[in-house]
Amino acid sequence: MAEICYARIGQLFDLACDPRQVAGRWALWPGAAGAAPAGALDAFEQAVRAVLGQLVSVAMAARLTAKVAAGWGEPLAEAPGSVLFPTPEALSGPIRRRLRRWGCRFAARRR
Repeated sequence: MAEICYARIGQLFDLACDPRQVAGRWALWPGAAGAAPAGALDAFEQAVRAVLGQLVSVAMAARLTAKVAAGWGEPLAEAPGSVLFPTPEALSGPIRRRLRRWGCRFAARRR
């Protein structure tokens, strides 16, 4: 488990990168002063949070994300009461109805 945590933290903070290369790239963007790329331990979780944040308020998106994790996440044996964020496979089924019950509204499809 520790190896997985170390690998994810290394990925999150991009510990293998050369900061001089990063600074050189950011310097090419005039509006970059003070900016930093968004990061998360899990890219899929970050994507789910971003999508939920577009559908409802930020506060509601945080609550929905917690409900998604509780509803489909895998229990973490090392931390009773905690769950891992669900994998894409775990969320690939129809969750739209449950999201509606939680307060998420979807626009009608246009054809």
